[in-house]
Amino acid sequence: MSRSAVFTLPKKYFPQDLSDASWTILVGAQDDHGGAGMGEFRTVKPVAEQWAGGGNENNGPNVYDVLHVK
Repeated sequence: MSRSAVFTLPKKYFPQDLSDASWTILVGAQDDHGGAGMGEFRTVKPVAEQWAGGGNENNGPNVYDVLHVK
């Protein structure tokens, strides 16, 4: 079993020369408020609820993990 998420992004959204590029990936849950669109990150509270994730201490951002890539 693999514990990885794999995705692709179209090249048209990035500059041609990526040799000096760096990336920040935010991991969260999508909440489109029932609109079937892109939406925003679902709320993350200290304790999980039906429509909110859990584990957010000290009023942090609504993300579960941050990955910086150079």
